[in-house]
Amino acid sequence: MENISLARQPIYDRGLSVFAYELLFRNSEDNRADFINGDDATSQVILSALIEVGLDELVGDKMAFINVTRKFLLGELPFPLDKKKVTLEVLEDIIYDNELIEGVRALRQDEGYPIALDDFIFEDAKIDLINLADYIKIDVMELSPQQVEEQVRLLKPYGVKLIAEKVETQASYDHCKALGFDYFQGYFFCKPKIITGQRTPSSRMAVLHLLSELQDPNLTLQKLDEIITHDVSLSYRILRYTNSAQFGLGQKIDSIQQAIALVGVKTVKAWVTIISLTRFDDKPYELMVTSLVRAKMCELVAQASETSSDSDFIVGLFSLLDALIDKPMTEIVAKLPLSEKVNLALTERQGPLGALLTSVEAFQKGDWEAAASFGIQSTILQHAFFESIHWANEVTQQLLANPGSAAAN
Repeated sequence: MENISLARQPIYDRGLSVFAYELLFRNSEDNRADFINGDDATSQVILSALIEVGLDELVGDKMAFINVTRKFLLGELPFPLDKKKVTLEVLEDIIYDNELIEGVRALRQDEGYPIALDDFIFEDAKIDLINLADYIKIDVMELSPQQVEEQVRLLKPYGVKLIAEKVETQASYDHCKALGFDYFQGYFFCKPKIITGQRTPSSRMAVLHLLSELQDPNLTLQKLDEIITHDVSLSYRILRYTNSAQFGLGQKIDSIQQAIALVGVKTVKAWVTIISLTRFDDKPYELMVTSLVRAKMCELVAQASETSSDSDFIVGLFSLLDALIDKPMTEIVAKLPLSEKVNLALTERQGPLGALLTSVEAFQKGDWEAAASFGIQSTILQHAFFESIHWANEVTQQLLANPGSAAAN
């Protein structure tokens, strides 16, 4: 684990639910940002990392898309991962020849691994490979809209599922969806969809008002108790989470005041903030998951770097508020009682908190060079990333569980 960096990027279905995660790897020896090459030893390190960390921890019940080298595709090296959990990605720079086609055919037809063709451009010479593929990924950032449309027209008759990758804007997503793409990969959902001339829905303003109350430095324990107890859903979730086995409090909690006293005001404020941010039903749930991982990762990286402050977690958590509320970040922070250093980090990525946030954001996206440019050790980022995913999994299973379904269990 000391020799690689690992991140993940979601792949969405047409309803913007996560269908799979592509797992991204880079060699991080000496803090370098080199792309993984075809080196057998490096490939084995990747597999060892996946086995050590565990696919379930990284992707849950979703599929994992993994880039593999030519030697794996030819069967010269074993691939010891569950075919029900893994799709093998054939990279665009791998030589397409009869030997490769036969290797892919064996993996697809004999072993049962789903196959994806990455950064694909249609050619008649590749039809045999197209017929073996389950998914074809098209880099929509590298092609013009007309070229993307032409690729879809050429590939649709083969019945393969099409993935639009590097979808970075709402306009690009809308275009690809209209063309009939089955899946989408990129960070378009992390950016606000600004609609000129329309008022922000009252539900979002209500959440923003609640966030403002929670971030008030003068918030009293009594006021926090009132905020929570006036909301049945909040009360239920807080008590349920506090009573979960992971806290090991040794006693049952039966009131919000008791929960605050035992767990602490800071922790309960963070929980209520997280729950509040899930109330945007028109936003992809992965947006909340990304926020959670980013918040915890900022906190853990700052602690490991001995630069921690009370604002590390909230900077990460609020870094996607503009995408949740569909307003510029400058307008949002103007309505929140945040410190100047937090405002600068969120709006301009300035100051120590801004550098921390930028590094963590870059790591989440697999931009290793940018992540390393702020002087944070890659091993610190990597360990924080794994721990943050584990923590986010627990939070989504407990704190964010649907009250109705949880009560039924």
